[in-house]
Amino acid sequence: MKLLSLIGIILILPLSIISAEDPFGDIFSDTEQDAGISDSSPETSSDGIKIDFSGVISTEIFYFFDAAQVQDNEVIFRPEADLNIKASNSFMEGIVSLNLSPQKWITRPETIRTDTFNELYLRSFFSIGYLEAGLMKVEWGSADGIHVLDPLSYWDLTDGFSFDVISLKKAGEMVKMNFHVKETGLLELVYKPFFSSHIMAQEGRWSIGTENIPNLHVPDTTTLEYSQAAMRFTSTINGFDLGAQYYYGYLPEPGITTDGTDFYLAYDRAHLFGLEGGTSLGIFTFWLEAGYWLTGDIQGDDPTVHNNRIVYLPGFDFTIPRTKLYFNIQLMGDYTLKTENLSIGDVDDPTGNGTPAHNNILLVAGDYSFNRDKTKIRLGGMWSIEENSYIIMPEFLWYFNDYLDFSISGQIIDGQGGKNGMLQSWKNNDNLKVKLSYTF
Repeated sequence: MKLLSLIGIILILPLSIISAEDPFGDIFSDTEQDAGISDSSPETSSDGIKIDFSGVISTEIFYFFDAAQVQDNEVIFRPEADLNIKASNSFMEGIVSLNLSPQKWITRPETIRTDTFNELYLRSFFSIGYLEAGLMKVEWGSADGIHVLDPLSYWDLTDGFSFDVISLKKAGEMVKMNFHVKETGLLELVYKPFFSSHIMAQEGRWSIGTENIPNLHVPDTTTLEYSQAAMRFTSTINGFDLGAQYYYGYLPEPGITTDGTDFYLAYDRAHLFGLEGGTSLGIFTFWLEAGYWLTGDIQGDDPTVHNNRIVYLPGFDFTIPRTKLYFNIQLMGDYTLKTENLSIGDVDDPTGNGTPAHNNILLVAGDYSFNRDKTKIRLGGMWSIEENSYIIMPEFLWYFNDYLDFSISGQIIDGQGGKNGMLQSWKNNDNLKVKLSYTF
């Protein structure tokens, strides 16, 4: 039964949770810093190539509260540096974004390459659009910070949640052609040769238990067999931002089968059809994402393949007039079809406990600036309704000047006993983080 529960955590994690993972990153982000490249240190060579340097040097201290004795609580000291370089001329750009984190290299040496290169790609401009190719982070969907229509990039949750959505999102190898359509339209065509799912910790406090599944075989998804293709069209019509997309690839969460001795992890081929939109009305901005995942199990009678599902994300935000008090509210969910007669071990209900067909997550965030915008108080929360679990993330920021800032943030996590889910696995990971950053 314990083994079934571990498998259940992997298989029935709501698609919406592991597709978003940092619900408040874009909401609370510093626009210039998150853009990766700024004009803070431009240089121009003799042949007309402009070179821009920017980056962040920071030190973080994490303190966890789960030990029986205070002196036994885990403390992590993590110095990091992000370096961004952009070389450009009138028709080309080359972009390199690096993350230097010695503490991560020590604890996870096998991920040095993927952790070091945030992005590495080129962009070439044409009269009809522009071409991008390399290691890229691509964000699709009209929602704010989180998405259910964002299939091209994956998330690294080996250190849990973070307010920095850019650091959670991992780049993927792809080629992307962008065509301008009239004044406001953009058609994006993408090819990805390899597939990567969301990364979960295999050991330690942020693990969800996969290391305890015996004889688990994981497929190599860095072959052309796992190629994907996608297209997206967006435009603005009469004040409405509208979009449609199609993705041919894989569901991000795997299925697990067994022959009685070994366990085999597999990803299901699937089609994603999506519509998105957004508009402003007075002080409010509204958005909606909705999609349909079409798998190979249309009838819902194959226990080894995920059933079809509907995904949705409505939301809105606003700033109270004459104040600097900002709120953001979103509901992210999915509904799996034909779950009435699932068998024990079905990938849509692996524990046989009657996993609900629907999963809904309510996300609420608030942000208040004062002291001439040098000080901010932020509070974000996520409630997984069916799982009856939550995470609360308060944060205090103080900007000393344009270059130096200080923050104190925390995470309070709780999960309902007996329920399978990511937050249930992390419920003992309440923590406090202190961070000092220099931006150049």
